[in-house]
Amino acid sequence: MRAPFATLDDVACTGRRALLRTDLNLPIQDGRITSHARLDAALETIGELLDLGARVLVCSHLGRPQPGDAEPSLAP
Repeated sequence: MRAPFATLDDVACTGRRALLRTDLNLPIQDGRITSHARLDAALETIGELLDLGARVLVCSHLGRPQPGDAEPSLAP
């Protein structure tokens, strides 16, 4: 049965840019990441896109930041 949505098998990626919006809200305690599970899960898709010849742009956010609030940052 075919999925009702496009998958990487359905898209020609060679030489194209792929914008990947992924959940990288990693748990942070005392400024250190305590679990890399979400990042590890995203790496499979990132790797597959790269193998298909895409240029990958990854975007995410941390929490619900307010303008001028540097606290919820992906910097760590």
